Amino acid sequence: MLSILSYLYLNYLNVFVILIIIAGLFYLFKNPLYAFYIAIFTMPFKSLYLWVGTNIEIWKILSAVTLIVYGPTLIMKSYRRIKDNKFFHLLLFYVFYALFLTVLFLFMIPEHDKHTVVGGFFKNEGRFMYQIGFFLITLNLVLWPIYVIKNEEELFRILKIMVYSVVVLSAFGIVQELSIMLMNYDPFPIHRPTGFDYEGGSLVIPEAETRHRMNSLAGEPKHLGIALIVGMIIILLHRLNGKKIIRYDFIFLIIFLICLVATYSTTGYIWYGVAMVLITLLYGVRLSRNILGLLIAAGITMLVMHFSTGGEPETYIAKTINKAGLEVQDEAVFDFLKEEPYFAITGLGLGNVHFYADDYLPPRFPLFRDTPFKGNSGLFLLSGDVGFLGMSMLFMLIIGLIKSNKKKSVLLNGTLNTNDKILIHFLIIASVMFLLRYFEFLFVIVGMMLYINNDYSFREKTIRPYP
Repeated sequence: MLSILSYLYLNYLNVFVILIIIAGLFYLFKNPLYAFYIAIFTMPFKSLYLWVGTNIEIWKILSAVTLIVYGPTLIMKSYRRIKDNKFFHLLLFYVFYALFLTVLFLFMIPEHDKHTVVGGFFKNEGRFMYQIGFFLITLNLVLWPIYVIKNEEELFRILKIMVYSVVVLSAFGIVQELSIMLMNYDPFPIHRPTGFDYEGGSLVIPEAETRHRMNSLAGEPKHLGIALIVGMIIILLHRLNGKKIIRYDFIFLIIFLICLVATYSTTGYIWYGVAMVLITLLYGVRLSRNILGLLIAAGITMLVMHFSTGGEPETYIAKTINKAGLEVQDEAVFDFLKEEPYFAITGLGLGNVHFYADDYLPPRFPLFRDTPFKGNSGLFLLSGDVGFLGMSMLFMLIIGLIKSNKKKSVLLNGTLNTNDKILIHFLIIASVMFLLRYFEFLFVIVGMMLYINNDYSFREKTIRPYP
């Protein structure tokens, strides 16, 4: 069975991706809600993409087709439902600001500052075209729920689908690790544009043997770490509010934690620490039993790793933690903005920071001199793209939705609705983690919040019509 899965992955991955896209497109016309669910489920599967000069993941293709095919009708239909919502207007202002800035700086950048890279028009002069395209595709995640969701049951199914997606990733990851331990064979190497990378996920330490880092079908180990943390947060928030999002939720928490440790991902470890601190601040002593269980699970995981790695797991984990710091792209953007701080206020437009920050890349890392880049963390990505002004708009939207939804939920329900509380806390945690590492699922959460806010506003008008 394993050999069959590996054979299909190595030889027919693109065919499999195309089949999923076809299924998504079928539902896009038959039942758009299911197409949206397919996009959500496949979002963490970063190995599942088509290469067309850049990697195009399944959710991006479905989002793009949604905008192209249904844009005129769905957007106008949605606009009638949401046109009086001030947060929708703030979102539009953020979009227009980013697009205006992109075009403005494109014509303002002197020719001698435009670093040319290998790859032709779309990686140089035409880079702004797909940067704008990807920006709109991503922001479509905010409006997509409003297009297709009809009630709160359909809305909160998004979180369950995300957890199931992480369960599947964990299963593939466990199979991958068992295969490597028992047969010294990686059935799911990292999928890169140039082929399959069997070494890219390895953790090399001079004083110990090379250790494989679990990546499953999530792309790189750090991407799996991010997905695992998202799944853990969703389960924990439901447990802390007396709900179970899936059966055997605590068992899956432990499995996610074991898989997280096996990724040796700095991003994953930092996210885990930050998430636990934020959840503890939000829930305090109510968290004790859940935290105790996770600490026990972490202890068991360490013991297992101690004996499975020749008695030296501390070497691998210490190496991972010691790598904590700015990634090379963030370092280059940060160094540029330190030299030119006024650009940190306005931003340079979508992807334009590459023209300036390229000169600040460290000599030890030449890759991005021939590959356009921007920040990896949400903080530096937004700083380079839209600056403090654009970042303020985005977080005004997020903070405004949190405050408004909490107020409206109490007003209409008599108390803060449990689902609203879970989603509000999830958005708070996700927003902080977004600043540490950019991830698109934040915009899905914002879209869920915007849907609820618009629904509550409609109910307010129905119950108490304005004079």
